[in-house]
Amino acid sequence: MAIMVLLLLSSCTQDDLLPDNENGQSPTNFDPYAGGVQLQNPYDVNNMKDALQIIKDKIEAGTYILFDYTPDQRNPYGFDDFEISTSHKYVKFTPQSETEFAILKRDSTLFLADYPLDYIFAESYFESRTVPFEDYMPEYFATIAVDKTIPNVTHEVLGDLYLPEQDLYFEEEGQFLTRETVIGNKEDLLHHLLC
Repeated sequence: MAIMVLLLLSSCTQDDLLPDNENGQSPTNFDPYAGGVQLQNPYDVNNMKDALQIIKDKIEAGTYILFDYTPDQRNPYGFDDFEISTSHKYVKFTPQSETEFAILKRDSTLFLADYPLDYIFAESYFESRTVPFEDYMPEYFATIAVDKTIPNVTHEVLGDLYLPEQDLYFEEEGQFLTRETVIGNKEDLLHHLLC
């Protein structure tokens, strides 16, 4: 009998000995994003560069046309000179204390999401979330401009992003109608990058 008890106890791991909460979750088996599907991030700087190259290739092939394009005016809107580079960092914060949590909450310039921005969830996910266990400290996700200092909170940079909506290049007066195969202005280029 003593041998049987010793065998049972030795086969248990530390995780098996941690108490579960009322939701059946413990710190070691909790997946806050279970049921979510990770998507390819369209704002990833490499995806944006690929999208721009596709647009340039379509212009070169004649599939897309530039408004007011003439042979002696290769690219009247300067798209050849337009380059995509990292404008923001995609960051996951994992505060380790109430102090780190307070630092995040104090920064009014941060838009913090308590779910990954590159995941899609069923509506029921947001309606049924509860605190999984005592002392749970959620992770937060944000995009932070490259010229902004990342708060001094435990974090991981998940990726480099290009957010064209915040690029001064696309600030242009007037409203234009974007057509599927015509790039008539910078706003058209922006719409084609995002489609």
